[in-house]
Amino acid sequence: MHLLDVNKNIKSGINKNLKKFEGKYKIHVGSVDNLPFKDNYFDFVNCSGVLHHIEKPQKAFKEIKRVLKKNG
Repeated sequence: MHLLDVNKNIKSGINKNLKKFEGKYKIHVGSVDNLPFKDNYFDFVNCSGVLHHIEKPQKAFKEIKRVLKKNG
């Protein structure tokens, strides 16, 4: 599992809350409108509570579509 947030300080809280899942996730710092992943990388993307904060949500949707595999 990959987790993404714009706030680099979120890492310590996530690591604390997900301690029992250590080694099963990776935390990334970035934005949904410029995702740091290759094309067709994910089978599933969950983007919750984010798009209303984005200046250009259409760009974010394009990025999500870019990183999703076909039929993702």
